[in-house]
Amino acid sequence: MEKIEAARRGSSTDAGAGFSLRSVVGILCMNAAILFWVGLNVATKVLYNTSNISAFEFSYFRCSLGLLMSYVYAKWKGIDVLAIPRVAGRDLFIRSSTAMFGFALGFWSLQLMSYSKFVSLTYVYPMITQIASYFILGERLTVYDFLGCAGSFLGVLIIETHSQKSSSTSNSEPAWAFIVPLVTAVFWAMGDVFQRKIRQHVHYVVSPMYQYLSGSILCAALGFVSTSYRGTYTIYTPRVFALLLLTAALGTAGTVMYAIAFQLEKAGRLSPIGYLTILYALVVGYFYFHDDLNVYSVVGAMLIMCGSFTIAVLKGCGFIS
Repeated sequence: MEKIEAARRGSSTDAGAGFSLRSVVGILCMNAAILFWVGLNVATKVLYNTSNISAFEFSYFRCSLGLLMSYVYAKWKGIDVLAIPRVAGRDLFIRSSTAMFGFALGFWSLQLMSYSKFVSLTYVYPMITQIASYFILGERLTVYDFLGCAGSFLGVLIIETHSQKSSSTSNSEPAWAFIVPLVTAVFWAMGDVFQRKIRQHVHYVVSPMYQYLSGSILCAALGFVSTSYRGTYTIYTPRVFALLLLTAALGTAGTVMYAIAFQLEKAGRLSPIGYLTILYALVVGYFYFHDDLNVYSVVGAMLIMCGSFTIAVLKGCGFIS
């Protein structure tokens, strides 16, 4: 952590075009966040499939536990969680609100559709992040960025339109369900952009804390309304509590790694790496959730890799700018 703090206090605000230790640490943290979140999604899907807990209840517990864990860490490190400069207040509110709405909608999406389809649809968000970074942050877009977006989006389309899912969830999926992960992607992208914008003013642990705080308040209110309307109350067994603790730990660890990554590298460079989640989702969906894996899934995954991840690596190494 000391090395990360030292890198964060480096003289340059953004990583340069060439290969640097700062870029390497940012990319590694991004990959760690992805792995944590893959585990989070798997544990979440298992919890949904084996208990009667609602999305709002789940989100409330995860936000509350994440807030507690982040606060303990901040106090241990001596971080002042209330030291928010006025200049960053509005951007922090936007970052927390958009990410929190994406958080709640994302878990609803997992109830509506199969795991691999959920991941495929939501991963239009790195493209939205790159475009929003251009307009909001002034980050430069090159022809390579457009090629990466085109190749990755084509890969997502191939996976989505040609993969026949065998899970029971997809058989009862509403016709409008695809809209939910797409809206989720928009909220995630805006959370990415504004996290990058406030990085110089708000500590990378404090920013997610406000997201967890707003999320717990919203989900508590919506969960109360939902439970009262349905008249169904969750049975909290030891297994349910264990899964809730596991998802909170994975989610918090992923958020911290993700925030660190955006302290060290540009949003436009980090976001394409997030497409690795699709590859993990295909493997996990096939072996664990019994989603179909066919030649179209493989071709789509390769397009995503070639379209975004390869270009991000070439940029990091300084071969292209």
